Amino acid sequence: MNPTPILLSSDEAIAEILGEYNSFYDSVVTRIEYELIDDDYELSVGILTKHRDSPVKARVSISLASPVEFVFREQNTCSTVLSQGMFVKRFGDILFVSFDPYRDDPDTIEEYRQSYFYAASHKVSLTRLADVDG
Repeated sequence: MNPTPILLSSDEAIAEILGEYNSFYDSVVTRIEYELIDDDYELSVGILTKHRDSPVKARVSISLASPVEFVFREQNTCSTVLSQGMFVKRFGDILFVSFDPYRDDPDTIEEYRQSYFYAASHKVSLTRLADVDG
């Protein structure tokens, strides 16, 4: 399986992905990777989630190329459950993504910045890596 990234380049693409994965309600953040590549970097967040039309769970990766903002405040937990889901909103040409498990849908940049885990980038994509039984 050679997964193809889906670029979240429009509000319609964002709505489609959030709808396909039920806004990532009760999904689990499984990894956070920060990689430096030729004087640039990428943030990648692995998530175990459920597809809207299937009982099979899926491993997906949300990638943010050259994040313009990124905050992760460590919690005393071994994994993060996105109890309220994942939130994605465009402000100008920058996409803000909140992975905060206890936050309601942020309406402003300031509300995103209050999240314990959020990132912002001009380019955000999702890749479905594999299906997981059980």
